[in-house]
Amino acid sequence: KCTPLTMPSPAPVPGKLLDVFLFPVPKPTYSCESYPGELVWIPRRIHPDAASGSQAPAAGSQMIPCLLNLYESSRYLIIYFHSNAEDLGLCRWFCRFMHEQFQVHVLAVEYPGYGVCGGRPTPEGVIANAHAALQFVNKTMKLPLDRILAFGRSLGTGPAVDLASRFHLAGLVLVTPFMSVKEILRSRLGSLADLLTDDFFQNIWAVEEVKSPTLIIHGKLDEVIPVEHGEAIYAHCMARKGLVCPPDLSHNSNITLDLSIFVMPMLQFFNLPECCFDELEVPDWIYETNSPLAKSAERENAQKVSDDLPMLFSTKASGNPPLAAKLPTVRHKFEPTKGYNFQGLNLTASQEAILAHAKPALELREDLDLDLSFHSISLEGSEDH
Repeated sequence: KCTPLTMPSPAPVPGKLLDVFLFPVPKPTYSCESYPGELVWIPRRIHPDAASGSQAPAAGSQMIPCLLNLYESSRYLIIYFHSNAEDLGLCRWFCRFMHEQFQVHVLAVEYPGYGVCGGRPTPEGVIANAHAALQFVNKTMKLPLDRILAFGRSLGTGPAVDLASRFHLAGLVLVTPFMSVKEILRSRLGSLADLLTDDFFQNIWAVEEVKSPTLIIHGKLDEVIPVEHGEAIYAHCMARKGLVCPPDLSHNSNITLDLSIFVMPMLQFFNLPECCFDELEVPDWIYETNSPLAKSAERENAQKVSDDLPMLFSTKASGNPPLAAKLPTVRHKFEPTKGYNFQGLNLTASQEAILAHAKPALELREDLDLDLSFHSISLEGSEDH
């Protein structure tokens, strides 16, 4: 039985200046006709009086472009939230990598003002789109919460943490997370950050409400969001958790090239892949691209280019797929090229030996207050909290 979801209360909208720093919208890399059978349109809101979430939205409804990759007989679906300097076209290679590597369904969500998504980019709009995506997966696709993982990178960790703090999901994955917008500014501007009267994406406090297993990946060479942010979020998280801090990983490094940074922790921590033979409900109307609102948003966003604006969270994203997108998929192998700290991740003796060989002085640490067995994940409930 699917648990009904409710939209969050509107958050305060910050000033336009902060929006410019938070959302350096890149030139759209795709159109309404791109990626047939993969680019879908989900409603910003499912009407509460609708008998079924599968009912097509009314004409003129606000729609959100997303990328949907389905994997036959997969148990889990990952809702992915990209960084602030890319759109769906730029993160598509990574979503397809996860889809094949972990054998999961993947739904990547666009932000307002990005790609062909209408509206102005604001923290409120990003959170609203995130909740709309979860509502679509839960009510329209009929996927229970205990089969949904939220995954965010950089700015995307804000909406991912927000979802996991409100609903008990199957898991939460955070790559280069930040404590809050104000704390990011404090890392760069010191006490001048206190001039910001409102704070947004307060992950450091929201993560305390997360009950889902949480995996955090944060490089020690991150020049944009210091690794201390990831370590602080790990410390505040009360759920089953793991922290991976590669010594040579920077903010925009490709986390797929070294299997020990991202792939192996994901496979072990969430026990992926896992099969389920329940069929998902995927209505045909989500693939329709002839919406006047979508066409209007495409024309409007094509005129928005902020390549010369300063960026708060990330450097410019490259339009060329990294090498990992062109390499064959490798599953269930553990071949680290560099040693690094595993914190909160239990390893088998053979895995410890492999890591020790990669780096003799490798430090292995565990959180002694929690049951951190790789096979201790409980997915019994799907109620929000």
